[in-house]
Amino acid sequence: MPPKVKAVPKTAPVKPAFDSTRTHRQYKEYMKRWEQINICLDGEEAVKQKRETYLPYPVRLDDVDKTDDAFLLQYQLYLEGAHFVEYTAEAVEDLISSAFRRPLELEPELPKELEHLDVTDLSKELVGTVGAYGRAFAFVDYPTVDTQPSAADDDNNAAYLNIYEPLDVLDWTETKRSGKSELIRVVLREIDTVREAEEDIAEAIYMYRELLIKDGKFTMIVHRDDRESVTYIPKANGSHFTEIPGVFIGTTSNTVKVDKSPVMGISNSNLKHYQTWADLMHVQVYTGNPQLVLAGLAAGWNKQAERNKVTVKLDASQVLALEGDNSSASLLEIDTNSLVHFRTLEVLEQSMAEQGAKIKSISKKSGVESAEALKIRSSASMSKLAAIVANVEDALNKCIVWAGLYMGETVTTQVTINKEFFAPAPDGSLLSSISEAEAVGTAPRGTAITYLKQIELVSDDKSNEEYLADMELYQPQLTSDIKPDGTDVKGGKKPEKKKENPTEK
Repeated sequence: MPPKVKAVPKTAPVKPAFDSTRTHRQYKEYMKRWEQINICLDGEEAVKQKRETYLPYPVRLDDVDKTDDAFLLQYQLYLEGAHFVEYTAEAVEDLISSAFRRPLELEPELPKELEHLDVTDLSKELVGTVGAYGRAFAFVDYPTVDTQPSAADDDNNAAYLNIYEPLDVLDWTETKRSGKSELIRVVLREIDTVREAEEDIAEAIYMYRELLIKDGKFTMIVHRDDRESVTYIPKANGSHFTEIPGVFIGTTSNTVKVDKSPVMGISNSNLKHYQTWADLMHVQVYTGNPQLVLAGLAAGWNKQAERNKVTVKLDASQVLALEGDNSSASLLEIDTNSLVHFRTLEVLEQSMAEQGAKIKSISKKSGVESAEALKIRSSASMSKLAAIVANVEDALNKCIVWAGLYMGETVTTQVTINKEFFAPAPDGSLLSSISEAEAVGTAPRGTAITYLKQIELVSDDKSNEEYLADMELYQPQLTSDIKPDGTDVKGGKKPEKKKENPTEK
């Protein structure tokens, strides 16, 4: 007789937690590229922690052999010999420094309620993020207890701008309404807390913001793994937002479409450079040191030496004695300068330098162009960096308006970022022409100073009027009583010319 089975009471189905693994199709497509750039930006230590992901061993082995202690020791030596030069990070830093070689402009100034926003730092972060990944998301928020518990005791709360790298923008949805694209959902990931796990490894605890347009109102749902989700509807000056106060920023446009990273090619070359360096050091270990070679030894000498535990040492304090008329010793030395690795490293470095320069400059046309044709083509072309700067400007201006709504202010401030990424080459003949035009009055006073500012030979810290005043202050005094036009300084009359005697030679 079969045993009786005790009936298990039915329980209510467990409500599934927020599924952070559900990501956008393009997120899945670009994720590995973004991770690679992120690792390259973090530097050598982060790259080496990925081990064979970015540094495969030069000899192909199966998975069983790779677990062998001897291989692990050998690979560790191979890994330590590698050197990762931070060309990717330097390329991004160069983009930022080129865009901000001149301070940005705010016209008019920000209202007092938004003075806490450091627009310069925010601009640099956005240019750097878009320059690195080709994409960023800027979101304007106001501190609430739901997202930041410390906000409950803070009387100085103010609207702020959050910038998210593409790896932290997990999903998004847009719709077309009246022929216009509208962002209706975005899922953002950010670190909520960090706790110490085993072996001193920090473990991040994530929080997820789900931004929605629901019933025509902007709604935010905050998800955490360790507590229930919280929903609230933000208000700005007593009114609801009818749009998500956030914007995607790309290299070509500020739409949800994912743009390619401007430095992806540099990142690929950077990793290839790292692998070539490791191979070079690996080869030099075995071929870079002189190898002692003994010739003319009797047949069977190696086996006899092994049996008798005889070893040959090369030491300056000892004498190596060889018997036999045909015995000889020599050093086998390989010229490592002829290794192809050096040429490969040089080619990769040149390629990365050219790719970095191309991001900042417009495409160059071969052949000679007229000045008018060059002007037309330049005005119609934009470098990648110029496009990034223009998109960052547009996004920042939107974000400042949203922040103003949170603070009860109507903001008209416009951000302008420098787009002259190179200092113009000085032109001596042009400067002479400008100076002559000033002297005869066909050009306004100070035109030459303006030109000197443009080619960065004179600082922008002082106005043209201040420079002109300084020049007049240090004008040398005339040492003669006769002015350059021939008039007498004292009497104001021209002196009479002495008549020549026609009889005198």
